Amino acid sequence: MKIDLTLHQNQKPQPNKEIQRNTRNTSTFYQLLPTFYQLSILSLSATQSVAPVVAPVPVVAPAPVVAPAPAMDSPKTLTGTLNVPNENFGKFIGKGGSNLKKYVTGKSAFQVSKEYAKNFQKDSELLTARNVIDETSKTMTVPSELGSILIHVKMDKGDENLTYKISIINKNQDLSKYLGIVKNNLVKHAANFSKEKLPEDKFSHKIVFATSIEYEGLIGKFIGGGGKNIKILSSKVKDVFDLPFCFISMKIQEDMARKSWENKVIRLPSASSKIEVHVIVSMNLPRDSLFGDVLKKLTPIISESVKKLSAPPPHQNKVSEISASDFLAVTDWGDNSDCYDPNDGESPTYTPNGAESPTYTPDPDPSPW
Repeated sequence: MKIDLTLHQNQKPQPNKEIQRNTRNTSTFYQLLPTFYQLSILSLSATQSVAPVVAPVPVVAPAPVVAPAPAMDSPKTLTGTLNVPNENFGKFIGKGGSNLKKYVTGKSAFQVSKEYAKNFQKDSELLTARNVIDETSKTMTVPSELGSILIHVKMDKGDENLTYKISIINKNQDLSKYLGIVKNNLVKHAANFSKEKLPEDKFSHKIVFATSIEYEGLIGKFIGGGGKNIKILSSKVKDVFDLPFCFISMKIQEDMARKSWENKVIRLPSASSKIEVHVIVSMNLPRDSLFGDVLKKLTPIISESVKKLSAPPPHQNKVSEISASDFLAVTDWGDNSDCYDPNDGESPTYTPNGAESPTYTPDPDPSPW
């Protein structure tokens, strides 16, 4: 089937009714669109709005009013002068105050804490026994709650010697009654500082052996002529521990200015018990050296050197007595025939029993007139 799509000149195209209908509907839609938009806006504005749910703010109680801590009185101090010249200021306190920390402040803080606990216990027992609570007991702090104890030592240069000013600071208690402890430690440090150090005390590690010897002269034998034996012994110790220096000595037992390593003395066996001596070995060992490991290497060397002292000398002669008469038979007067023999005839100079002496004739008339 053919469809004629040609239009005649005088023939007007007839509009399609379906298209006209759709066009009319479309035009009507666009005309009504603003109305729909306005209705939508009205619908949204008419909708009930819902407020967001917000968690209630917690009620915070006001901070309690804390009364300011009562201002503590300035700590009591103790001052004085030490028998240490001003030029020794740096050596006395040590680098960064290390000597004061080691011998005075740290030591004193421990002693004060211990003494306070002791006094607290004693006072508590006394008050409990009396069933009395006084104002002092109410203000005393339990030792476990005492807190830190600050020992303050201020050193200055005086006219000639060093001066000190010490105090004890604690936020809970007045500990000025214990200032004497700090002073005693400071004075003791000054006394030890003023002493000339013995050679064995100039090393970091001091090891002491104890033994016995038969007589004091064996100390010289241990040292040897010109220190020969000590030098040999020191060389052995230096080789074992790979050290450049070592000091070894033997001396009669006495109080040591500086205690031995670990505060221990190693006893060596000995057959004698007459004279007690110390064999002191001083070395600069590494800081991480262990006491037991060092002794395992050192003890056999020292023990061997001490054993040699107990052995008897190879050519020891026993002392015996001889009679002096062996030497009295010979004199400077001559031979034996010229000596006086009381059992050989009469005496040439004296005859007893009334016989006249050949060397003396009495005078018949003794009167000088």
